[in-house]
Amino acid sequence: MKKHQKLIQETDIPSFAVRLEMQWLMYDKLAQAGYVYIGMDHFAKPGDELVKAQQEKTLYRNFQGYTTHKNCDIYAFGASAISQTDEVYAQNYKRLLDYETQVDAGRLPVERGLRITRDDKIRRDAISRVMCDLALERKPFAEQWGIVFDQYFDAALHGLNALAQDGLVRLSAERIEVTELGRFFLRNIAMCFDAYLAEAGQERPRYSRTI
Repeated sequence: MKKHQKLIQETDIPSFAVRLEMQWLMYDKLAQAGYVYIGMDHFAKPGDELVKAQQEKTLYRNFQGYTTHKNCDIYAFGASAISQTDEVYAQNYKRLLDYETQVDAGRLPVERGLRITRDDKIRRDAISRVMCDLALERKPFAEQWGIVFDQYFDAALHGLNALAQDGLVRLSAERIEVTELGRFFLRNIAMCFDAYLAEAGQERPRYSRTI
């Protein structure tokens, strides 16, 4: 994406094992300091609203990270920023000059957008529940969206079965639950529900790419 990134030698980057060890160390140090691990790269004090929201299953995740404001639209300002509504994603021009030109002309500086389908919404909700609640209740979710869970997510369940063998998730007839180890691989778990990765023919995500 950036020219200067090509200057980084692959051999200079910590290995997957080292990165995982660093993450465990960070988790341990912050836990000792009294912080609660929310998920991904978020930690908070026990009394924080993020912790309370996760306990009450009202936590949400958007482009900025975890948030307690689930039903809010995001209006982005600045070059390359992304706006989000329930129906649309829209990204501003990436080049600053292009962005400024559109603003000076009194036009919305939007370079591209995507209208959300029903399938997108269902999968976005499933991914959000996994990343926020660390679990997905099959029956309530299926009833909410009017789907047959195992049929709709047949491909996702195939991927999750492989992750279950690695101890990242626990699968039962009632729910999909992220294990303590799986919390470090939330991206991999969420990617099982991403239909666009499957369409692109991407192989099963390797853990080293998400740590």
